[in-house]
Amino acid sequence: MCQGDIGIFRGFVFKNGCKIPLIEINGHISEIPIPITEDVKFGDRVMIYNSYNFEYEFEPLDLKSKLFGVISTIKEKLIRLRFDSHAIYLGE
Repeated sequence: MCQGDIGIFRGFVFKNGCKIPLIEINGHISEIPIPITEDVKFGDRVMIYNSYNFEYEFEPLDLKSKLFGVISTIKEKLIRLRFDSHAIYLGE
């Protein structure tokens, strides 16, 4: 017997070079490694099947802290780029 939940596709996160779908179920966004076809768009509903009737153990994501980490990384790279662009080549 298959059981499942209807989730909402919220995008992908990249881990170790793999795209892992972000699925919202009951208001919680989780990384769920399931196959997603190319025609699925942000906000589409997807069915998450649990064919073996196991309990799901999803870890909710704190998107605010992840976004802060991405913004911090971008700021650091921009600062390094700015300092590198001010370097002067004096020749040999």
